[in-house]
Amino acid sequence: MPPERKECKRDYDWHHHYWQGKLGLCVSMFDEVAQVSETIDRLKPRISRMLVARSGEAIPEEWLPRLDWHGSFEDLSGSVSKWEVPAASLCRNFSALAESAIGFSEVEWWVFVTGDTVLLHEYGLERAIADAAEKECVLAACCAYGQEFHAADLTLADLEAGKGGGRKQLAGTSDFMPQLFMVASEALPAFRAIPITNKWTSEACLGDAFVSWAGEGWRARRHLYAVKAASYSDGVVHHAKYG
Repeated sequence: MPPERKECKRDYDWHHHYWQGKLGLCVSMFDEVAQVSETIDRLKPRISRMLVARSGEAIPEEWLPRLDWHGSFEDLSGSVSKWEVPAASLCRNFSALAESAIGFSEVEWWVFVTGDTVLLHEYGLERAIADAAEKECVLAACCAYGQEFHAADLTLADLEAGKGGGRKQLAGTSDFMPQLFMVASEALPAFRAIPITNKWTSEACLGDAFVSWAGEGWRARRHLYAVKAASYSDGVVHHAKYG
């Protein structure tokens, strides 16, 4: 597991701000209370709006004064197979977050993260957003080139038998990682009602939602801040709960 970070001091204020617009944060979480709490503590001085969607239990009461919106949703682990839970939960939670974010029109870019992604400071986020904005992109995302995700046409029996995969991640694929992506406010409608186009693979659902909204020119509107999963480390700790 990654080392415990007991203090949440902001000791990066000497750092160059790559982008200084209004920034919002959207978190989809399950049981990663310590990790999300750390992200809130560290990012609150920079974030204009904070939104949290939690699967399962209620949002901790001590967070409520710091949040601009919060929602609690059903834990789906008892109603669908374990292979379906990530896509079903993330599509639902991110949709609710995007729908709510649209109401905060003063925010220019939104950072979407899962609960097990800890954000130590804002500078890596700003750098990715600045790079995206310079290219007139409205989405900054990470792909996982070289990996193989589950194909949509697989069956539950296939996965239970260990016969997964079939969706190779290559240059030009629309899939992107849910752990950390950034969305310009004008592109929020792309994610307000994310359809489950692949119940085994949340990355495919997110990519399909963006392509459906952006149309044929979607590649020109997406900036890839990384092409290897969990490789972006500028103020980002991936898989912070379980390592």
